[in-house]
Amino acid sequence: MFFRDRSHAGQLLALNLLKYQTENPIILALPRGGVPVAAQIADSLGAPLEILAVRKVGAPFNPELALGAVCEDVSPVLSDAILAQIGMKAEELADIVTSEKKEIYHQIQKYRRGKDLMDLTERVVIVIDDGLATGATISAAIKYLKTKAVSKIIVAVPIAAASSAKRIRARVDEFFAVEEIEDLLSVSHWYENFDPVSDREIISLLRQNRHIERPSLNNSVILKPSESMLGNHF
Repeated sequence: MFFRDRSHAGQLLALNLLKYQTENPIILALPRGGVPVAAQIADSLGAPLEILAVRKVGAPFNPELALGAVCEDVSPVLSDAILAQIGMKAEELADIVTSEKKEIYHQIQKYRRGKDLMDLTERVVIVIDDGLATGATISAAIKYLKTKAVSKIIVAVPIAAASSAKRIRARVDEFFAVEEIEDLLSVSHWYENFDPVSDREIISLLRQNRHIERPSLNNSVILKPSESMLGNHF
């Protein structure tokens, strides 16, 4: 199945998630591409939408090669297999991880106005992106959510690589994809329109679907000098 755009993909994906409407879920989108998808789901379920800031950790010689990812204030999740293939050690990525954490800080300033996430304790959380290729960013998001005492983690994407879907499905309460593909060469291939999502669009969609503003318990800066730069591996 081909999707017209991210909004169309979100409308189709929402059909799989309607059963959670009565569980007072929170919809967390991975920026940028996950936000237009998630906005449709938030609207269908009448649920609040917010972003979860995640950044890919790319290889020094090829930023497009995902070695892992990092989410908000937890240490990164890295791929042991890919690191072994390219002959690198996790310690060599410290500068890149620091740079990506700064980008996470900027995302939170732009999209959440510098606020922490609402309290997720004992809440059903649905994580949305526009596709699942290596699974790096979703893996980092899962690691973060497992520190928040949520009652249930659901991951939903329009299109997923079958091998990554299998790995993610084993780590969450439920996983949904409109399509799972054995040889997923590119997420963008499955969209007729896969234009970049602008800051203006993200901010507008969040404003429309944020619904209930919950006060932040603290607005502490994310980047902590003492935080370990190394984390879980996948």
